[in-house]
Order: sequence, then C-alpha cells, then structure tokens
Amino acid sequence: MSQIPSVPVAAPVGLLPDPRRVCRALGRAVGEGSPGAAFLAAMARLLMERLADLRLSPQRVLELGCRSPALTGALRERWPGVAVVRLAWGEPAARALVQAGRLEPGREGPVVVGGLERLPFAAATFDLVVSNMALHWARQPVVALAEVARVLRPEAPLFFTLAGEATLGELARAVAAVDRARHGRPLSRGLSLPSLSAVGEMMVAAGLARPVVDRELLSPEFASLASLRRGLRSLGGGRLLFPPSAPLFERELPQLLAAALDQGRGTSTGGNGGGMRITVEVVAGHAWRGDG
Repeated sequence: MSQIPSVPVAAPVGLLPDPRRVCRALGRAVGEGSPGAAFLAAMARLLMERLADLRLSPQRVLELGCRSPALTGALRERWPGVAVVRLAWGEPAARALVQAGRLEPGREGPVVVGGLERLPFAAATFDLVVSNMALHWARQPVVALAEVARVLRPEAPLFFTLAGEATLGELARAVAAVDRARHGRPLSRGLSLPSLSAVGEMMVAAGLARPVVDRELLSPEFASLASLRRGLRSLGGGRLLFPPSAPLFERELPQLLAAALDQGRGTSTGGNGGGMRITVEVVAGHAWRGDG
C-alpha cells in the first residue's frame, strides 16, 4: 500500500496501553457478541447494500469514526486490494481495533487517532469516505462534513449512517420526567440528534453536492433497563442519559420508562416484567464532493 499523505494532527497507533483499557474498549465496541457490536455490524450491512450499485473502484477508503471491524472486512470483500484507513477517536479504541485485526485476518489495517472536526489527512486523499453511526457524535457536524469534503478527491462520495432525532425518544421522555420530579425541570442530558432535513442542509452547508438522505425506524427489544444500559454503554453512550450515580433515579426510571413507552405506542411495554422496545432512527445518506 502506498503511503497515505497526512498532516501532523494526530499520531498513528503505537505500543499497546494498559490491557484492562483495551479489554474495556473491545467489550464496548468490537467484543464478540456484544449488543453494540451486533448493531454496528447490522448498520455495516446497510451501508454495503447502498454501496452495492456504486460504479467505483476506490484505491483508498477512509472509515470515519471506526469502532468495529465489520465494515472494514465488508469493504475489502467488495473491493479486494483496497486500502482502508480507519480513523478512531482515541488510543483505547484504536488499539482495540488493531488487536481485533490480529485475531481476524482480512480486517486488519492502519488505524489513525483523530477528531471528526479536524481530519489528519491531506486534501483530496480518498476515493470514498464511509462512516457507520459516528457523525452524530461530532460537536460541529458541518465542520466535520466540510473536513470530509476536503479529504475526498473530486467527484468522490461520502456514504454514512447516523442516529436521528427520534432515537431513544422514550428514554429521553422518561428521564425528563424523573428530572422534573426531582429538580422541577428537565436537565440537559446527551446528544442533540439531527432531523432528516437538518442532515441534508448540513451536507449542503459543508460544500457537498447532490445530497440524498432517508431514514429507517428500528425497534430493538431489551429485556430490562439494565440490558438497555449495557447496549448503550457498548456503543459509547452509557452516560448520555443516565447520571453516573443516582440510586433514587435508578428506582424511578423503570416505571417511568414503561409509562413513556405505553404513552408513545398505546400498548403494554413490559412494565410488569416484559421487554422494552426502544426507537432507534437510522439516518442513511450520501453526497459527493464537487469537481472543484
């Protein structure tokens, strides 16, 4: 593989850190059978379905915000010989990906640590950028998308999935009810997720052309609040809506969550021991860098 041109923003992966941190990162992001890993693998399949009819033979692909080896392997199966560069947010996640590549031949490859809003690559480096459930983590989404446009070659595409505004709506309503009861008002917790129209507008504002976006509503079922928390934690979102330590909060939330689910769907949701179905809005889209 030819050397990837870069700018001195972030360092590539070096020596392994504390093995306990690696194990935690693997468990959250790339652990075999973890809820997060299964979900990311399903979203990787969705992305590959959208790439199936793309008339493109990329030499260099950037996988933006990589937390799982599933998409890396699928890209290499689709385009044998392609150079897939994975960008991870931090050293623990990056090292976990390196370790996973050693265990699963065909899913190895370079991993670079960096932020979504300042990509550590030269302009016009990649023939394709893909991002699997990562862009909603950007603090400045338009800046992140503009960075994608910068590192894409002319007429090269971005394909992505991200979490839309309806995601975890039932949980957000239940948490707001707890906050109102305890503090007199809802507190700000977690992400402000974008609407479908906002995603399209952000792509245009970032300088990307011919944006296309649509959405799919999923309703994964969780056996309990504890299993929901494990699923969120494995995707990096365990503390978005849950306070770090609040015993009273823990006692109140299951009943309020069941009530929020009932109100939202008009059906029983397991307040008496059944499962909980939570909404996940997956926004999928693509756009192209212009020829300028």
